[in-house]
Amino acid sequence: MKKTILPIISLFFLLSCPLFLIAQMPVEEMSLTELLQASREKAIAKKEAVLDLKTAELNFAIYRADLKPQINGRANLPNYSKTFSEITQPDGTILFQSIRNNNSAVGLQLTKAFSPTGGTVFMTSSLQRFDDFENKEFNYNGNPIRIGFFQPLLSFNPLKWDKQMEPLKLKEAEKKYAADVEAIHNDAVNLFAELLVIHQELKIAIANEKGNETLYQHAQEKFKLGKISKRDLMRLQLELISAQKDRKQGEQLQLIASSRIYSFLGKVHDGQRISPTVPVPKAMNVLDGDLAMNKAIENHHNWIAYSRRRMEADRNLEQVKKDGGVNLDLQASFGWVRSSKNLADIYGNPQQEQFAQLQLNVPLVDWGKQKNQMALAKAQKDFTEQQVEREQLLYETEVRQLVDQINYLTEELKL
Repeated sequence: MKKTILPIISLFFLLSCPLFLIAQMPVEEMSLTELLQASREKAIAKKEAVLDLKTAELNFAIYRADLKPQINGRANLPNYSKTFSEITQPDGTILFQSIRNNNSAVGLQLTKAFSPTGGTVFMTSSLQRFDDFENKEFNYNGNPIRIGFFQPLLSFNPLKWDKQMEPLKLKEAEKKYAADVEAIHNDAVNLFAELLVIHQELKIAIANEKGNETLYQHAQEKFKLGKISKRDLMRLQLELISAQKDRKQGEQLQLIASSRIYSFLGKVHDGQRISPTVPVPKAMNVLDGDLAMNKAIENHHNWIAYSRRRMEADRNLEQVKKDGGVNLDLQASFGWVRSSKNLADIYGNPQQEQFAQLQLNVPLVDWGKQKNQMALAKAQKDFTEQQVEREQLLYETEVRQLVDQINYLTEELKL
């Protein structure tokens, strides 16, 4: 028996050396309140939630910017060319003549989208100069101002849908951010609870080790006096070794749980262990199921997402319907224009310009493409409706189950 026990004891103490070092590492005390505060400031998931919200806010700002007047300048300066080009003669023959010219232009354009109709109002101003270096001539062509609009009459209007959906997306992102923060708190509570259980078990293991150590010391004295057998002494020695193993394992688990909290907070773990402060229990009231359901519908981003997904399905169906049908576009403009060798004439004595155009596009034969696209969009819309209804039902069921579970645990805690 002695030859068997001694190698086991020696091996155990050799393996326990790293664990002994764990016990010497510094300990940081932390309460649940402190962990929740740190998670709101330093958790990696919090940074992701902030980025998601910021992305949604920037997308909404881009949408709002698209609705405001847009001013663009353009310039084609210089535009020099030296080549040979074919020139058709009056008798129908072609001559290749040397061409060396510069055709430069500058312009300014202001556009404004009109979301109710999907049209665009514009105002432009441009100036062009043509230099013919072969004939040593030049000429100006200018458009001091032109005002007009472009209006699709039967086409799909994305601006109308964006006006409804973009604010909804931003609101959904804000609600999701709030839910993400609460999820971070939930993760922090779970990590703290895990550490707290391990900490309590470690305290029990330390108490057991001390108790077994006391019993073994008393047994050694009794063995010297011949009051107990060697078998009983070795049994108590094994129980002490088992208690020491449990204590060291508890320290290792505490180190692992502490490392998880440091990783959760985005901090480098240098071997420091966290000693959790036991929170003071608070009285819990029974939750009202209807109130909880109303709050869940009011505050959770999923409920906004259901409306958004329905709207997107309606939007896709209308887009397929109008993009594949008859298209009618109206464009008109009014302004002044002038061509002259004198630049002052362009702006001092321009001539009136008018333009109007109605363009019709009618699909005659598409071999069933439009019909099939409509059927597909309708099927996708119906599927989205059914999917959303099912998810709503599951969400409501989950909320009621959570309320029942919390109320049950509250009663159990009181007992």
